Amino acid sequence: CVVSSHLLRRSVALTRRDHVVTSLKLHATLTILVVTVIYVILNVPLFVYLSLSYHNERLLTDTLSKSQLSLLRVFLDIVCVGLNAAINPLVYFCTMNNYRTVFRELFCSKMQE
Repeated sequence: CVVSSHLLRRSVALTRRDHVVTSLKLHATLTILVVTVIYVILNVPLFVYLSLSYHNERLLTDTLSKSQLSLLRVFLDIVCVGLNAAINPLVYFCTMNNYRTVFRELFCSKMQE
């Protein structure tokens, strides 16, 4: 009877631990999925531009002037790279508890001082 209650408590503890591990894996998977989707969405315009400029440059030069093309390229570079880099910490902040905790400890405590 003592052995069976010990085994039951141990199996419940393992089940809880498995649930925690599964929950952590789910959060990590969600974070990776969100970051990847945002990366793809923000970089598709740049990839389309680069593909068009490499494979069919005439299509771009017939439609836009050289100055417009360089402005478009700079805009796409800044938006794609800059916005992606700016959004990633926000995604981590929204999806990961330990990231939120460390963020608050680093920045919020310094603001209160």
